[in-house]
Amino acid sequence: MQEVKLEISSSKKRTGAFIIDDIIIGVFIFIIFYEQLMTLTTPEAVAQFSSDSFFTIILLKVIYQTFLLWQNNGKTIGKHIMKIKVVELENGDSPSLQVSFLRAIFRVVSEFIFYVGFLVAFMTPMFQTFHGRVSKTVVVDE
Repeated sequence: MQEVKLEISSSKKRTGAFIIDDIIIGVFIFIIFYEQLMTLTTPEAVAQFSSDSFFTIILLKVIYQTFLLWQNNGKTIGKHIMKIKVVELENGDSPSLQVSFLRAIFRVVSEFIFYVGFLVAFMTPMFQTFHGRVSKTVVVDE
């Protein structure tokens, strides 16, 4: 087995990639739901829209994260811009489809529990988030 040396990405780069990816997903959501969003005039209508579109938005996030990590050498658009990527701890390779999907699912879970899963990164030696630990991946510099 060959040992691979990779430099763990900084929290600054990871945060930048996170923001870029969330903006991109937000734009997708805006485009997909544009007509519905333009009709929201009351807090009740916003709450109903949120409830009705919840699973579609979750699905979009999971597809975005899974497909890009799997097909784009461990990089989402944000990670590509920030020059970082996700690799599997076991072999240093880009995540497989299964690993990318697992990571994406638990990333969404981390978001919905008040981003606590992201804060875990500050308490681990390799700065792994909850979804990184579950999927046995780490974010490294390119």
